[in-house]
Amino acid sequence: SLALCLAASVGLFVSNDFTSEAKSSKTSKNIVVVLDPGHDSTHIGCHYENFEEGLANLYIAYYCKQELEKYSGVTVYMTRYGFDCPYGADQNSKSDCLTGRVDYAKSVGANVIVSLHNDYDPDLDASQNGSKVIIPNPNYKPSYCVVGQNLGSSILNELVGTGLPV
Repeated sequence: SLALCLAASVGLFVSNDFTSEAKSSKTSKNIVVVLDPGHDSTHIGCHYENFEEGLANLYIAYYCKQELEKYSGVTVYMTRYGFDCPYGADQNSKSDCLTGRVDYAKSVGANVIVSLHNDYDPDLDASQNGSKVIIPNPNYKPSYCVVGQNLGSSILNELVGTGLPV
């Protein structure tokens, strides 16, 4: 989890779009990052033996937040700070929760939202291991896709540099 945190923070500043924003933040604005620890006590996610994805994601998000806050010109928020879903605790309506998370990021003026997940369940698919980054769909807003691709590539490169496979 610490490797993911460090990779995300380094990846954020390696990405050209965010590097230029960070350099200009001294005279203009902060970079606002929203970390979204995916899943929660209502929307469980992967679980295997003693591994609970929602809990793991929350701890990783806290470590990432601590690391990112070491940089001047960066403000970090999280979509949740506890185990419960603050956006509609209805197991049958994940879309309300997801919409709430995105709306929260918008409300704090986020430049980027990073949703953290740990897809691990060897009973379902033992081949799942390593790192992946999912970026915005280019059909929605192509410019968002380009920024997401640059940031995602930087984060993925940093994760691979720690020894995690892709």
